Amino acid sequence: MTEMQSLRHRLIGQASPVSGECWIAFFDGVAHPVLIKNAQGRVIFANRAACDLLGCDRSDLAARPEHELVAGTQAGQIASFDAEAMRRGSVSAEQEMPGPRGLRRFLVSRRPAGEHLVVTFFEITELRETEGILRQREAHLRGLLELHPVAPFSFTADGVLSDLSDRLVAITGLPADTRHVDVWWAAMHPGDRADLRRAWIRSVRRAEPFDAEHRLQMPDGAYRWFRVRVVARPAHQDQRVDRWFGIIEDVHERRTTVEQLRESEARFRAFADDAPVMIWMTDTEGRNVFVSRSWLGVTGQSLAEALGTGWIDAVHPDDRDATASMTRDAMRRRIAYTNEFRLRRKDGGWCWVIDVGHPRLLADGTFIGYIGCCVDISARRQAEDDRVMAQLQVFHMARHDMLTGLPNRHYFGDCYQEAVASLAPERSVAVLMIDLDGFKTVNDTRGHPVGDQVLRLVADRLRTSVRSTDTVARLGGDEFAVIQTPIRSEQEACDLARRLIAAISKPFDLEGAVPEVGASVGIAFARGRGDSAEEIMRYADVALYAAKQAGRGTFRVFDEATDIHLQSRQKMKAALRAAPRWAWANSRSSTSR
Repeated sequence: MTEMQSLRHRLIGQASPVSGECWIAFFDGVAHPVLIKNAQGRVIFANRAACDLLGCDRSDLAARPEHELVAGTQAGQIASFDAEAMRRGSVSAEQEMPGPRGLRRFLVSRRPAGEHLVVTFFEITELRETEGILRQREAHLRGLLELHPVAPFSFTADGVLSDLSDRLVAITGLPADTRHVDVWWAAMHPGDRADLRRAWIRSVRRAEPFDAEHRLQMPDGAYRWFRVRVVARPAHQDQRVDRWFGIIEDVHERRTTVEQLRESEARFRAFADDAPVMIWMTDTEGRNVFVSRSWLGVTGQSLAEALGTGWIDAVHPDDRDATASMTRDAMRRRIAYTNEFRLRRKDGGWCWVIDVGHPRLLADGTFIGYIGCCVDISARRQAEDDRVMAQLQVFHMARHDMLTGLPNRHYFGDCYQEAVASLAPERSVAVLMIDLDGFKTVNDTRGHPVGDQVLRLVADRLRTSVRSTDTVARLGGDEFAVIQTPIRSEQEACDLARRLIAAISKPFDLEGAVPEVGASVGIAFARGRGDSAEEIMRYADVALYAAKQAGRGTFRVFDEATDIHLQSRQKMKAALRAAPRWAWANSRSSTSR
């Protein structure tokens, strides 16, 4: 008979094959892994769960020691556990074992069965993981309670305190050995005690929640404000209250801040009413909740009329829609804004005001409305209008001739650039340079005042002789110019030149005298943006010179041959003027030698 068969025979009292199979089936039905070891510490049996755990068949055991089968164990450690189990009757120890699903933790129990030992493995992996999670959550909860501004507590129906945490002792200053709520009541400010006791009796009678603020005396003798909230927990049998649960919160800073805000609000109202500007405040919907005395004094509105949205009635009807739209847009975007509009005065007149608004935000960024002020800027607006008019006048004088009011040479160049830039295909620009014939004689014989009158009359005749798209300018002295744009052919410019000569050549009736003045015209054409104003004006000057050489009172159109001929003549004149000086210099040089 084998050792295993002998063990089965002693345990079940039979040695038949049927009883042996039942014995094995019994152990295989156990969910936990089970090993049976002999007195020498060698495994003689393993149930199915143990085989699955160890990754072997029963035939692989062959009386092998446990430490060869169970990973992570040593022979000395196993022998020590076995000896202690035989001596004490049982022993249990936790052990981690690697497996396909990673490390698994087991509670290994050893119990003697005669000279044999039964080893049972109870898996506690999930249990230990759950315990770890619960410990973490408990530590997290304790940490949150320590950081939370409120401290929990509870007490029985007869006032015996429990769950008196270190946090509660720290914030209230109550003694750490406080065991009854009477100590709490004794530390309460005398001015709060009577009202709180009445409220507490009412909550106890009705089993309703209790919520109140009161002051407690601190160890240094000062008082601090606290808020206490308590709810009842009724017993299950008769619904009588057997315990109260509550939290206490230090609200001293909030109460102090509220008092400071009230004082600050009073100071603000006094300042706003005495300020020389109109101050206002709105809620989050844009409705006025405050207007200063200045607003009421300027507009004549009553306080009831100015609050809410009634302030818009004091705005000029022409400015009302734009002002309301700007206010709504700024409030939707919660940004600062500046606006100018007219406001009705108490006497029925209107004044210009500048309205500046800023969003009001709490420390945490919460939007609570707008605050702003209106300043009467009527005098400034009038000064600005006067300054703008002066600037416009200076600008006009810088671009126009003071005597005739026509564009000057500088502005003429700008007008030319605009005309060339806006040219359509197959169109061109004509520049006509005009020089008065006989004007010097008028100045010399009649004086400059008469000459100035002639120049003004010439300017008027030129204006009436051109189209609205053309530009007439005085370039200086008795020199005028015209930009004719757009034109389809050179003939249009020639026709305009004839009209200008005819208009200027008409007699001038000045105080009975009829000065005789004529005109000569030179014409040049620009057909693209590449033709600069200076270049085209030079071409027109060349043509004007040719017209004067032809006998005056006529016009000429620029051509390159005329320009070449004129340049040759100019060079010859310059050479003739330089010749005497050159000859004189040579004679001096010869004499010195």
